[in-house]
Parts: sequence; structure tokens; C-alpha cells
Amino acid sequence: MTLLEACIEVVSRSWISREYRRQNHRKMEMLPLDVGNVLLEDVVKRHGKRLSPAMIAAFKECASRIALDGWGASHGGGQWLAEIAQYRHLTSLKMNNCSLSHKAKSNYLYLLEGLADKLITLHLQRCGCFTQSALHHISQCHKLQDLDLSGTSMCLPDSHTLSEALTCFTSLTSLALGDLRAVNNACCGSISTLTHLRVLALAGCDSITDTGVFKLAALTGLTSLDISWTSATRPPKIQGLRDLSMNHCTLAGTEDDQGGTSHWPLIERLDLRGADINNRRNGWELLHSLANVWGSVKPLVHLDMGNTDMLDFEFLQGCSNITMLNLSGTKITDVSLICLAWLSELTNLLLSHTLITSQGLKHLAALPNLKVLALASTRIGNSSFVHLARMPSLTDVDMSDNAIWSTIHPTASNQSDVELAAMVALDRLFDRQQSFHSEVEGEIDIAGMFVENLDADFEAQELNRVPSKSYEVASGSCTVAAPHLKRLNLMNTRWTDWGVAQLVSYSPGLVALAVGNDALGNGAIRAIQGLVELETFEMKGGIITMDGLEGLESCGKLRTVKVTCTWRELLNDEQLLHLYDRVPALEDLYMNGLLLKRQRKASENSTGVCPEPCFEVAYDANVCRRYSMDLLMRSKLRLARKMAAGDSEEMRIVADLRGALLPDVRAAAGQSGNAQQHCSTQRCGCLC
Repeated sequence: MTLLEACIEVVSRSWISREYRRQNHRKMEMLPLDVGNVLLEDVVKRHGKRLSPAMIAAFKECASRIALDGWGASHGGGQWLAEIAQYRHLTSLKMNNCSLSHKAKSNYLYLLEGLADKLITLHLQRCGCFTQSALHHISQCHKLQDLDLSGTSMCLPDSHTLSEALTCFTSLTSLALGDLRAVNNACCGSISTLTHLRVLALAGCDSITDTGVFKLAALTGLTSLDISWTSATRPPKIQGLRDLSMNHCTLAGTEDDQGGTSHWPLIERLDLRGADINNRRNGWELLHSLANVWGSVKPLVHLDMGNTDMLDFEFLQGCSNITMLNLSGTKITDVSLICLAWLSELTNLLLSHTLITSQGLKHLAALPNLKVLALASTRIGNSSFVHLARMPSLTDVDMSDNAIWSTIHPTASNQSDVELAAMVALDRLFDRQQSFHSEVEGEIDIAGMFVENLDADFEAQELNRVPSKSYEVASGSCTVAAPHLKRLNLMNTRWTDWGVAQLVSYSPGLVALAVGNDALGNGAIRAIQGLVELETFEMKGGIITMDGLEGLESCGKLRTVKVTCTWRELLNDEQLLHLYDRVPALEDLYMNGLLLKRQRKASENSTGVCPEPCFEVAYDANVCRRYSMDLLMRSKLRLARKMAAGDSEEMRIVADLRGALLPDVRAAAGQSGNAQQHCSTQRCGCLC
């Protein structure tokens, strides 16, 4: 951490104090814009829902951009804009999900007129119901270059009103009007007059047809277009268009409505997820003709055809420059995988939820640059490890929800060792149940994998013939080294405590570890004591004690701990304080649905910082309170009293805690008359 970052952290942490803001109000005016922007961003991120308009008022001389997405969403939109309108150098304003305008309430957007000569970026996604006057106030910002009104509802007398308002934004280079029912073909005509547009997003505007899309051909400088979930069947004739999204659209054939040849530009990124391709208009013929239309240029590098009804994939042989290909949810088979062997530049291939088997993977071994491979919910088996080991550049593999088994224990056979070598040989084996993409280098996540025994064709001598820098198999033993491994996810697997210890020993540089199994216990926690770089630890299932949790004390960089399991004993405040003392970097502690987040609360005294750590506590019931550790018992008693009084909401909160951090609530309720004796200090006033 640099000196500047340290100073920003101290100021941001203390900014909640009214006295601290009053004392440093004049100093804020002298801050450079870049420093003020970073400080304001940190204040918004750190204080979240406790942020008030008064807390951002001091930045009016030292900030040029502000993002308050979601803050003040239920009320106070006018107060926020009143303070923001006084910013002298503001060029970027993002207030998504905020209550700024409603047809039955006051319209606060008139306050934007004071920023008309400054604003360049304005994002107002899902900000209520915009009336004709609201559009008029926004149109006064004639210098806008980036405007996002996606998800707002338009209460306008007719679509002509919106069309006229759009013609006022002559300087726009980026425009997003997604999910606006008021946008129709007439609006496309108005948009076509914005000749400086480079990025246009009209996803979800189902009133747009080919007639409106063809009007966009006047935007000769357009490079990115999103017309997903519309009635369009083909893109406009824009030679410079490079990024096109037509998700859930019905593709037309190679002929246009006049009988001529349909024109498709030299697209580099094409997104067709869920599109109707194999339809009566022969949309698949269009994809087959792309290679011939583009000739030797072959511009396509990103193709997403997930969840489409495509049956013939031979056209891919003519798209040799593709680097990312998504065929998840399609009807591709092992035979069709032969068409992919020509894609020598391919690095990312997603084949989840398809009918491919282990035998089909042999066709992918010829891809020299393949790094990411998704095989979730397919028909592969244990023999797939043989083909995966032959892929020289493979680093990321998703093999979740497949019939793959493994048992690792001290008495495991050499065959189990070989099997483990094959898996860890891949720098990153991970499973994403919802999303496969990851930016973290060196990640292993085999959640949901149950690897028992390899098929007969998977033998040690087969592995010995495969060149690899990550593992070696010799004399029936296994030595695995994965120095680049950063994240390990073993959630919902059958790995024992001993197996976790073995896998951890292969990657001492782990920064994140997740284990989940009802058979796990204290041994799994003790196994990670050697991970000095560990920052995140998650454990689900099993039975543990506080003594086992103390095994985390050797992980000095640990910041987040999430434990959902059965406790043999009730935790008390002293044990938790001891854990926080021994792990100074610990910030977030999840205990069976309860989140304790370490923060420093600014007091109302001259020092500006309260000496004891305070914690923001979030329950599964989405109810938050502010806790100071020496007032934690008082908090329990307050919950107990409300539960005894029949407060159903608090009863539900206590039920959601499932025993974590709360002793016998009924016993505590009986002591509610002596609650004040547990309150040793009033310095923070967190519960007042």
C-alpha cells in the first residue's frame, strides 16, 4: 500500500464523523481531481447504505465523477441531486437504481440543468418513470457523450415525444435504451441522425423490426450494436460494424426481402445465444455463407451460439481465426467435434450441456492454443483425463455434473495417485455451476466432481507418454507441482480431510480455498495452516469446534472466512475476539448465515476514529445492525427481548442464525432486566 492509498483509507474511514468533516472541509477544496475522485469512490464503497447527501457535499470542489448506484433508491433523490448539482467540475454522473422521477411525484431531474455545460457521462438505469418534462431536462445536457436510460419506464403521450428528445443529443457516442417499450421504428429514425454514435444498445425493445434496423444504416461510424430480444432478423448494412448481438432473434436467410443478397459486415464478435437459426427461413444457410462472403479476411474471432438449435457445424471450418466459441446447450455430437480441429487459434471452448462423450475429446487434442474448456453436464467419463492431458496449453477445465469419481485417502492405491496427478497436472481445474468465465490466473475448482476410479484405458504408462511440466509419474508414486495455482474449490465433493491436505500440499501458493463435504472436520482446517498466502477460506458441511477454527491463525493474510457447518459447542464473544486478534487481516466472517464485517467506526470526538473495532452484521433475513464487539451481548439480549415479546420478524432473524454466535436465546431473555450491566461503553453508540 502506497502512502497515498493509506491516507485515502484513513480519511475514508473517518468520513462518517460529522465533526471530522467539519474540521477538514476547507482542506478538501485543495485536493487534486484525481485524488478527490479516488477518495469519493472509496467513501461510497466503504460506508454504503450509511452514506448521506451531507457526506458527499464536501467533494464539490475536488471530484469530477460520482457513482451512487442504488444509494437513495427508496427516498431522498432530490437531496442527492441538490448536492451533486453544486459540483463545479462534474463530468460523469451514475445514479442507477435511484428514485429520481415518478409520474405521481416531484421530478428531481430539473436539477441537472445546472450541470448542462459539464456532464459528459450520464447513467440513469432503472430510475423510475420518466415523463416528458424529465426528458426535457436531460436533453439540456447538450455535451453528453454517454447516455444510459435502460430499464426506465416512459410515461409519454406518444412515441413522437421520445423521438424528438433523442434528436437533441447530437454529441452522443454511446447510447443505451434497453428494455424501453417506447422505443420503436420511429425512434430508430431519430437515432440515425446521431452521426457520432459508436455504441448502440437496444436490447429488449421488442417493437423494433427490420424496418427500424435498416434506418440505422446511416450510422456509418457504428462499431457495436445490440438488438437482442427484438423482432430484427438481420443487421443493418454498416461496413464498420464489428460487434453484433442478436440474442433470441430469428435469423433470416441469405436473401433479403427484395430478393437480393443479405449483407453482413466484417463482424469480429457475433453473439447469437438462444437465436432461432434452424428455422423455416433457413437461417443456418446464412452462417454457412459467412465464410464465402468474407473470403480470405476471416474477421470472426468471437462466436457465441449457446442454446441455439443449430444442427450443422461445418461452417466453422471456414472461420479459422476464432479464439472464443460457445456451443453450450446445442446439439453438437462427437462427430461434429471434428469440425473444430481446424480452429488452430481457438483458446476458449464451451461445450457444457451437450451430448459429447470422452471419445469426442480426442478431436480437440490437435488444438495447440486451447486454454479454457467447459464440459459441465455432458456424457464424459474418467477416460476423458487421458485426452485432456494431451492438450498442451489447457489450463481451465469445467467438468461439473459428470459421472466422474475419486477417492483419496492414506491407503489409496497407486492408481488413485495417478488419477490425482492427471487432474492436478492441469494448472486450473475448476467448476462454475452458473458462470464459467474467470479472470484469475491459476484456479482449480472441481466442485461437484466425484472421481473414483479411472477407466481401463487410463494407465500410468499412458500418462508417461504425454509431455507435461506439471506432473510426473514414476515408480508408482506421484509428484505434482502447480506453482501457479491460486484458487481451489472442492465444494460438494467426496474429498476427506486427508485428501484436502494432499491437494493443498501440491499448491502452497493458494490464495482462496473452498471445501464442502459432510465428512469433513477439524482436520480440513488444520490442513491449510501451511498456506501463508491464503486470503479466502470457505467450508461447508461437517462438524467442527472452535479448537479446529483456531487452525486459521497461522494464515496471517486471511481476509474472509465462511463456515456453514455443525458446531459441537456454542461460540462466545471471547473466542471470536481471540480469532480476530490472532488474524489481524480478517475482515469478513460468515458463520452459518451471519456476516461479521470488520470496520472502523468514526466517533464524534476530535480523534475521529473509535479505538475499538466495529462490525456490520448482516443476517439471512437481510436485516443489518451495527455492532461493537463489547456490545455484542447487549445485542443478543435485545433480540431475545423482542423475540419474547412476540416480534415475528426478530424471531425469524434468530431462526436464520441457526445457533451461530447466539447462546440459548430463551435463557438470555430471562436476563433482559440486567441487560445494562453488559454495556461497558457508549463510545460508539452503535445500537442507540
